[in-house]
This record gives sequence, C-alpha cells and structure tokens, in this order.
Amino acid sequence: MRIITPHIPDKKMVFNMTRSNYPHLLKSGVKIYEYTPGFIHAKMLVADDDRAFVGTINLDYRSLVHHYECGAVLYGAPCIADIKEDIDYTLLVSQEVPKDFRLGRITALFNAVLNIFSTML
Repeated sequence: MRIITPHIPDKKMVFNMTRSNYPHLLKSGVKIYEYTPGFIHAKMLVADDDRAFVGTINLDYRSLVHHYECGAVLYGAPCIADIKEDIDYTLLVSQEVPKDFRLGRITALFNAVLNIFSTML
C-alpha cells in the first residue's frame, strides 16, 4: 500500500497530526510519499487495476458522519487506467518518507494532546 500526503501544508496542525501517524504506518509496511511541488488534496484510490475511487471524502469522523461529501466507485471502467497514470505521475514528483521517520519530542507531545480532540478537527 502507498499513501501520498501533502509536503506543503494548508493547516500546520492537521499536517503535524497526519505525520504523527507515519511511524505506525511505516512499521506496518505502508510506503508514504509527500507531494513536493505544492499542496495536494486529491482523494483517489486504485486497487488491482480494475477498481477505483475518486471523491471529496476525507476519511475522518466529521466527513463521514456530518458532511455531505461524495465519491464515485468505479469497477472495470476504462478511465481507471487514466486515474492510475495520474497517481503514478504524482508518485514520481513526490518524496518517499524514510522508514525511520520520527517527530521531534515537542511536536509528538503536542500531537498526543491534540489526538484527544482529533474527531473534532
């Protein structure tokens, strides 16, 4: 599994909270990339080259329960190849997060406190 996140944040607090999940994900074998040319806000997924999802939905409590966001699930559609091509290009212009990624102690402590309120952010 590969995940692409922004390297340039729009909200510093959310950016640091996102990064606080990196060590656990990296230990689980997930490859994480940060998109370096600018901010990225896309929500796309391709699985097995014949299934895809494209939408506006963030995978957090507020988006899934309180917001009216939408997404399209595609199966066997010809456009899935284009979506995969876009993701592959985005990976090329992104930097891989090293497996030994660590947050600074103050940032980690700050994020631990913020995680208490993460469902409201």
